[in-house]
Amino acid sequence: MRAFMCSIMGLCLALTCACAEAQLPVYDSFDTEPLHERWTVDSAGDNTASVDLKRQALMLAGLDNQFNHVETPMPEGADRVQVDICNISDITASWSPSLILYWDDGNWVRLMVSLMYDLRVLSSVDQEHEVTPGGLKIRAGDWYRCAMQMEADTVRVTCAPVGEPLREVAVLPRPESWTGQPTIIIGKGYMHVGTGNPDFDNNYHKAAKRTRVACDDVIIGDPTGLADQIAASIEHREIAGQHDPTQLQVAFWPSITHPDTQDTIWLAPDLYQRLTLLYSNFDSEQAAQDFRLQLELPDGLGLDRITLGAQTLEITETPIAGGTAYEIRPRGGMGMPPEIGGVDYETKQQPGWFSWPRNTVMQDLALFCEPVPAADGATIRARAVASSGAGPWREMTISMVAPVPELLDGPDEDLGLSMWGGDIAAKVSAEPEILDRLMATWARLGVNRIHTHGREPVVTAAKAHGIDPFLYSWWHYSTQCPPAYLPADDEKCSEPRRRGSGFCPQVIGEGIGTYGRFLDEVTAKMAESGCVGFMLDYECTMPMCFDDRCKQAFIEYTDLADVNWPEDVQDEGRYRDQWIGFRSWQGGRYCGAIRDAARRAVPDCPMQAWLAGYDYSNTIKSHQIDVSRAAEFLTEPETPHYTLPADYSDMWIDEAGLGSVEMGIKTVQDTLDTPAAAEHAGAIRKFSTRRYRPSSPRAPAGFHSGADTSTAAPTGATCTSS
Repeated sequence: MRAFMCSIMGLCLALTCACAEAQLPVYDSFDTEPLHERWTVDSAGDNTASVDLKRQALMLAGLDNQFNHVETPMPEGADRVQVDICNISDITASWSPSLILYWDDGNWVRLMVSLMYDLRVLSSVDQEHEVTPGGLKIRAGDWYRCAMQMEADTVRVTCAPVGEPLREVAVLPRPESWTGQPTIIIGKGYMHVGTGNPDFDNNYHKAAKRTRVACDDVIIGDPTGLADQIAASIEHREIAGQHDPTQLQVAFWPSITHPDTQDTIWLAPDLYQRLTLLYSNFDSEQAAQDFRLQLELPDGLGLDRITLGAQTLEITETPIAGGTAYEIRPRGGMGMPPEIGGVDYETKQQPGWFSWPRNTVMQDLALFCEPVPAADGATIRARAVASSGAGPWREMTISMVAPVPELLDGPDEDLGLSMWGGDIAAKVSAEPEILDRLMATWARLGVNRIHTHGREPVVTAAKAHGIDPFLYSWWHYSTQCPPAYLPADDEKCSEPRRRGSGFCPQVIGEGIGTYGRFLDEVTAKMAESGCVGFMLDYECTMPMCFDDRCKQAFIEYTDLADVNWPEDVQDEGRYRDQWIGFRSWQGGRYCGAIRDAARRAVPDCPMQAWLAGYDYSNTIKSHQIDVSRAAEFLTEPETPHYTLPADYSDMWIDEAGLGSVEMGIKTVQDTLDTPAAAEHAGAIRKFSTRRYRPSSPRAPAGFHSGADTSTAAPTGATCTSS
């Protein structure tokens, strides 16, 4: 009997504990270590999701384009979840911190707190995606309360800055595939359309910058009655202490990193140009509140206007000896979160030529000016200021270069200069005027074409000054494309692909099916934008494929009838060399499919390509890219070289500067001056090698040179000076 009673008491105790555990609401203020056992940490690589006891919040730290989140099943009986999210420094697009209700990889609701997209709702019903703008500007370092309420027929999404009443962001119809209790996911991740790992556990191959995101006060169930606990938790989010104003750093760009010249700003006289100011808050703990910038500029700088992205600025001007002092404050105020840099760098070093000054969190301050020779030797200086005090002054000396000489008439085959980018004026009311004056400068310097995304103000300004706008850049056909453009089962390549949607190369080369529709829609933007040509970037690597479609194409290409497929074309296979030639042909046909689509949109339009493969150092054998085959379908092929050094002392060495330019010219010559290439070279008119390209994909300008290679077997190329 005693044993029986003990068993009954044990059972009752177990049931009591179980009921207590299931009681709602579930509340987590992240004030103790370790994380509660309800949470499963799901982080890629060395990313971390852990309690920060100083802030008493969940801190997600790691690389930008990688998944990093915590998750827990929504308990039975719960129909609501709420969390506070602070996007401290994560500027990624698809991997922005989020609150997610997840049923399976094709059915979920996601509320993103994005510094790139602002607030937005993404939802998926049986793999059909929908995006709903949230209508709320997200600021770095601010906290936002995110909530989702499941109802019988809908899922209601609400959000607001912490301290304000929640407002409705979206009311989504709840389909049958959203039945049952979902998994709650909080943090960073991405779901591919139709492919990829479940639970938002997918990475992008380009992940380099380390970022931080904070989450706090998760409530599963009704939050009524938790107001006092939440208020106490909020008090701990701000670390005690004062911001250190000496950690506010600024830097001018362009500048160079050589010790002899890093305190000098080089400007050209009587040309409209842009000077950029970058800024950072290197305080590791404290935000810089009421952030603003102070400048002292000489009269000879010829300042025209100041912009900070699309923000409305309050600018105060005060005359000083020989110039004007300016204080620039974003209207409505701006805070600088801890450890935020105005350029995507982890160090405090002043950026040099290889650093393109853009950061979605903190946009660069642009000074548009037209300096005069009298500015030579003048001082320009700036500093950042916050409510905590002023940072150190950054002082530079202006050095005016010699007046730009008149352009010389060059040979017809000279391609001149190309500008890579062009979208360097913010979308403000004065943008058309700024772009018009910039294009006048570029035309004066000999720019013949500009590679642009096709924005109307850029295209209009370019054409007004005789510069040809080329639509760029061909975004690699990736798994981030809309579902309507994913390959059908009979269009996929046979081998798994880490990036790209994985079309069979023959489908790509023929421009048929789903891929053909994709080509038509994208190249139609040429006609819509008014661009006169098309520019390909990093092209020609085909997906690996050994399907029957590729087998038959290989047999037709080689006239080989006894192929043991695919063994004969793999490493050490007896037809390996023939297969490399076949792969190069497939890469060329890829350019051909795009050219044909582009010319359906704009007849006889010129086609350029910056080819990331070239026939030296065994590149063809490793990547199956042959410039000559791609060049069949192009008017101006290019091969890439990083030619502008970090400082002037490297300008003349073989590994940089002119040595690299010469290597690029030899690359084109060696690749095309072969018997295999001679057959296809008749249609080739012009070639160029890039003389300057910063390492960032958002690079501002690329300089090109060209040569006449219209003979059957091109024998060389020449390089013009700039």
